[in-house]
Amino acid sequence: MIVARSIPSMSKKILLFVGFPQPHYMARSFMVFLYCTVSFCFLQYCSFDLSPSNAQKSFPKDFLLQVHTYTHQGRALRYVEVEKSISKDQSTKKKKPLLLFIHGSPGGWSAYLKYLKDPRLQKKARMISIDRLGYGGSEKGIPEPSLETHSEILRPILVQNRSSPILLIGHSMGGSILAKAAISFPQYIHGIVMIAAAASPKLERVRWYNRLAYLSVIRFFLPEDFDTSNQELAPLQGELEKLLPFWKEIRQRVTVIQGQKDRLVPSANADFLKKMLIHAPLRTLLIKEGGHFILWNRKDEIVSEILRLLRKIDKR
Repeated sequence: MIVARSIPSMSKKILLFVGFPQPHYMARSFMVFLYCTVSFCFLQYCSFDLSPSNAQKSFPKDFLLQVHTYTHQGRALRYVEVEKSISKDQSTKKKKPLLLFIHGSPGGWSAYLKYLKDPRLQKKARMISIDRLGYGGSEKGIPEPSLETHSEILRPILVQNRSSPILLIGHSMGGSILAKAAISFPQYIHGIVMIAAAASPKLERVRWYNRLAYLSVIRFFLPEDFDTSNQELAPLQGELEKLLPFWKEIRQRVTVIQGQKDRLVPSANADFLKKMLIHAPLRTLLIKEGGHFILWNRKDEIVSEILRLLRKIDKR
């Protein structure tokens, strides 16, 4: 009887840990169990590591998709570069600007595949999309919570392409990373596009499903990329707090694109950035019906903003 009576009490404590209110906790517990079971069935084979060789088949023949890997400060990073083939007589012409894409959490270089294939962007720029640390070919399965480390690993790409205008595009946590990069490497970066980017530490919080995913029994069933994502998102609030004194140092052109119905990264982040970016030429685009996944379902609007910013920085 003592053991039987302790079970509801233990269940309450577990549910409080993952953020559920006490009423109807048994029903909610069952729904969570059912949700996790169904999710596992769909996600157990889920991966964001698309093979670049397979992706190459969908590109025009005159465009090269090259895979590169380098090591910097003991960390390995893989990136995919897309550029139109040029003849010898064209090689002396001015290099096109570089678009450097940084995916969110979870993700991989292929999160921007449709952008890499976009003929408007192909005409105006060279493009690189990275696997962030912890994903794909960049130490897959090893979470990296530090924005400083994520930023520093970009240094070799920035230095190698320093003769061209460089524009960074980041979605979700990728937007947090490029903000840190803009602060750390102002001499290389000429503009940034922050898409549904986490910026305000007050608006960043650990949700019930993040807490649930910390439980060993749940982690056992989670796909590797989702476990990595949970491990890097949990400390993000503290990482964003570290940026608070440095937002004013950003002086590059900034475009903020935010969905007003984003339930993962609240649209109030755009207001926060307007307040903090006091020295940056700032343009804000609020998408009325947009959610967190505007990167994919509002691509044309985002491409238009990238092209607009390219025209601005290419006139510098």
